[in-house]
Amino acid sequence: TKPSQSAGTLSGNDDWEGFLTFLTARNRPMSKVLEEWKFLDLSRDALQLRKGAKSFSGAYFDDPEKRDQLRAYCREFFGRDLRIDLLEDPNSSSPKKRITPAKSRKADKAPKKTFPPPVQDIIDVFQGEVTSEGPPKKPVSG
Repeated sequence: TKPSQSAGTLSGNDDWEGFLTFLTARNRPMSKVLEEWKFLDLSRDALQLRKGAKSFSGAYFDDPEKRDQLRAYCREFFGRDLRIDLLEDPNSSSPKKRITPAKSRKADKAPKKTFPPPVQDIIDVFQGEVTSEGPPKKPVSG
């Protein structure tokens, strides 16, 4: 259920957690990106976030279409139009600890291979995994 916004106060962080849960059901990739961002403030007219330090997630909302989608999800959840303020991470050049997925898909998967940071960021955001090495196998035709 949506949080009640009829009261004069906002619970800020609780509303943000609720929004992330709501967003996960509608747009999982976007919610994974926002989980890497820092919630700063939620007021009557604005949502303020600090960009994630990873190159992929930090640039995710540079796309105007993605920003418009976020605004629409905010309108649907919070029941009002919000200005979205996306602030730069002052520590974006320093490496951040990677967020590990909450649940493992397979206990017996191959050891995690190291990829270049932009590739690893995308794999992490979409909770992907590399299951084999080398080029795809050609189907056997008979």
